[in-house]
Amino acid sequence: MRGKKISLKQGSYISVQSGNFELFTIISGRVEIYACTAPEHTPFHKIFLAELNPGDSFFRPEDVMGVVEFSICAISDSEINYREVSSCDPIELKNAANNWFFMMSALPWVRYFAGLNDDVALKWGRKAVFAENLSH
Repeated sequence: MRGKKISLKQGSYISVQSGNFELFTIISGRVEIYACTAPEHTPFHKIFLAELNPGDSFFRPEDVMGVVEFSICAISDSEINYREVSSCDPIELKNAANNWFFMMSALPWVRYFAGLNDDVALKWGRKAVFAENLSH
């Protein structure tokens, strides 16, 4: 797996701001991921998104306003690989996106929109984010 590595000791955390479109994959350990307001924005909010285990992936947040960032907290000693999405195999990327958005489909606000038959929220819950575009 190409890319760069981040090592986190149990109890430590890093912030991941919006920027290059990158895929982060948990290599070892377990982490929790939170969406947070960036430090320069008030009031501060922090929302739990998911617990990730080896093999799970997430994407760098896309926020053109620079208000949201991810906080990655190590539940145990962890290693994370990250790389540009453009360097990923299309099938790997499809699986990572479908799995990430499926995890997000458990969030109450996504379930709310799925209950309103929102096409995007429904695709997240069916692991069908890119099903029509990538079929291998």
